[in-house]
Amino acid sequence: MVCVSVIVPVYNGEKTIGRCIESILNQTLTDIEIIVVNDGSVDGTLDVLRVFDDDRITVLSEQNAGQGAARNVGMKLAKGKYLSFVDADDIIAPEMLEKMYNAGKENNADIVQCGLRNIYPDGREYIQKECILDAVLEVKDRADYIDRYFTPCIHSRAIANKIFRRDFIADNNIEFGDNKRFFAEDLIFNMDTLKYMKRICFISEPYYNYMRTPESHSQSHKNDLEKLTKMNDLFRLEISSAPEDIKDAFKYTASIVSVYNIGACEGSDIGAARDLLKSKEFRGWLKAALKRKCTLKYRLLLTGMLLAPTGIAMKAAKLLYSR
Repeated sequence: MVCVSVIVPVYNGEKTIGRCIESILNQTLTDIEIIVVNDGSVDGTLDVLRVFDDDRITVLSEQNAGQGAARNVGMKLAKGKYLSFVDADDIIAPEMLEKMYNAGKENNADIVQCGLRNIYPDGREYIQKECILDAVLEVKDRADYIDRYFTPCIHSRAIANKIFRRDFIADNNIEFGDNKRFFAEDLIFNMDTLKYMKRICFISEPYYNYMRTPESHSQSHKNDLEKLTKMNDLFRLEISSAPEDIKDAFKYTASIVSVYNIGACEGSDIGAARDLLKSKEFRGWLKAALKRKCTLKYRLLLTGMLLAPTGIAMKAAKLLYSR
């Protein structure tokens, strides 16, 4: 069996897909397969991919349906013991897959997570401090795990810095959501794994490199009001379908992420953000969250969302967003 299947969705990635694939081919773990799913690109992406002559690479071309759908296509073909998801504009350290695969195999982990490094065009680097942890954790109380690790983002909401045991994903029918219906397919995938995960291995070393370009930054922060609406549709679905023991823990996550996205809207057309702050549903999430094991910072923030005038609450959300 192949050790790791690396799934790379790409849409119009002619400028970056080459360096991405090279970083995967240069892994110290050689027993891998690379499944590139071309999501309806109309640029020279396929021309770049044709340059690579390596029988470990499979290229599939699909009609444009979004990153989540492309990843689902890749998962159906994957043969590896573990699954890795790498974005077409990012690169991974040479030892990433070997270190993570060995940790997963030795600890029989459902998920292995490494650290994250952000690299900017001017050469600046920033390692996400929340993700710095070395530990193997048995998940016996899922709600407690969500409170302590997922909501504070120690267990990051990204998937790119993780590998997932393929049988764990397949046995629990976990797949990516529809990008046209939801933002943050990474988030919904992670929340679904939390319903079943029994063991996770954390590696602090930042093997995954997010290449932060001006284009990716502007894309991630446009249509913030639409993002806010679709994100809350996601939380509504996840909370309603969650087992009873983790519903309130998911409301804690929903509260923090929603406040962050409210902060992203502050200063633009903020009507939808104000409406969310005042909504009975959101206030119910906040009340449930305050019963969880919040950090002091989050407890003060969520209390302010409940009690402060809307204008002040909006400014507090902006501070969280801009931190």
